[in-house]
Amino acid sequence: MTYTNEPVNPINRGAERIAPVPAVDYHDRVRWGPILAGLVTAISSQLVLSGIGAAIGLTTLANSGAMAARPLSRRVLSDS
Repeated sequence: MTYTNEPVNPINRGAERIAPVPAVDYHDRVRWGPILAGLVTAISSQLVLSGIGAAIGLTTLANSGAMAARPLSRRVLSDS
């Protein structure tokens, strides 16, 4: 008579053992392709919108006449 560490189940005493199912291959839970695509989209949108904002601001400043009041040398060298 042999002894094992398995619990005794009187219902399935003569049943064959079921082979264990191999584990599924490891897959990342995060897909990095969409994350990198979103990062590229966000950075490019930021650059485009910053360029549009700078163009609007510089156009407004140029058309206001504020820069024409003093010569260029005084604008560059003065503190205010």
